[in-house]
Order: sequence, then structure tokens, then C-alpha cells
Amino acid sequence: MTALLGLYTFEVRGEPKPQGSKRAMPIYRTVDGQKEWTGKTAVVEQAGVPLKTWRGDIIDAAKDVVGDNPPYQGPVGINLWFSLKRPGNLPKTKQSWPVKRPDIDKLTRSVLDALTSAGVYKDDSQVVILSVQKLYVGDAGSMPTQGVYIEVQKVVPDSNWQPLAVAG
Repeated sequence: MTALLGLYTFEVRGEPKPQGSKRAMPIYRTVDGQKEWTGKTAVVEQAGVPLKTWRGDIIDAAKDVVGDNPPYQGPVGINLWFSLKRPGNLPKTKQSWPVKRPDIDKLTRSVLDALTSAGVYKDDSQVVILSVQKLYVGDAGSMPTQGVYIEVQKVVPDSNWQPLAVAG
């Protein structure tokens, strides 16, 4: 077992944006009318400006709560609750699950990378526990508007910690 100790809790309002895969694209130049590879590549985010704005909002909110504290160095647990706009064709009177895009892993990637950029922790490889939910605005557990609610917790072993036995 482990214990989770609260580190930071905050929300970011706005339309959550997924972070797609990065693509390496070769850089060409034209020499005597012929396309020639320069030997260089450019790494491009597939989501563009909306993703940069969303990540910027997360970074600003995170910096507000982190203040002057240095990036946390130990293992962290992250809880994320994404609240998405409910499509007009879904009934508002019953729980519905957002089983369509954006994908939960790509929404998560945009938040984890923004938390690294904000200096919440040194690298998102420190995340050892992760819990993520996608909800529609208005459903139980959601925020009142679109956005994400973020909890960052220190992960520490409790005094009774034992390694898990693997059934064999």
C-alpha cells in the first residue's frame, strides 16, 4: 500500500484539447528546381494553436498554485476529471458517458506535459499513479463548465508497505 499526500489541487476552465502524436517532417530546400533534403527534420504537434492555448491555460493555473516552489522530485499520483460539452442530441436527464473523441489518453498527455512545463514536477515519468475520468458538464462529478480538475499528490510508502505477491 501507499499513502497519497496532497500537493496541489486546482481547476482549469475551457475546452479540453487533446495532444496528438508528434510527427517528424523532413525539411527540404529547392536547388536548381529540384527538391533536396537538408538533412534536418522539424518536429510538429498535430493539434496546433488550440492545444498551445489549452496548455498555456494549464501552465498558468499550475504556476499560480506552485508559486516559487521548485519542481517536486519524487513519485506523484495524478487525478484528472475532464468535463466536456454535452452534445445536443443527448438527454440531459440521465447520465451519459463521453465515449467519443477526444481520446482520454490524448487529453491526459496534454495535461501531464503542461504540468512538467509549469514546474509542478521535473518530468512526467514521475507519475506512478494515474486516475482519469471523462464526464459531460452537468453529470455527477463534473465541473459546472468545460475544463479539467487536477489533483497532484506525493506518493509515499506507508509503514505497512509490502510488495505485491504475484500469483504463479
